Amino acid sequence: NVSLASSMVMGVSGGTAAATVILVGKIADYTGIIKAINYVLVIPILASLLLFLFPLVRSKYR
Repeated sequence: NVSLASSMVMGVSGGTAAATVILVGKIADYTGIIKAINYVLVIPILASLLLFLFPLVRSKYR
């Protein structure tokens, strides 16, 4: 089960990366590479801000 979970994570991340490359390429064709890269930079910034919405959980194994 651990191997299945690991391969699912790797497969989904690889598929998402491939789809993102295609999407950013299309955006770059229409707007230019600089604007496309600026759009891509927004994603990790938003993701890091969303981290603050997660509740803090203390581990009982500490």
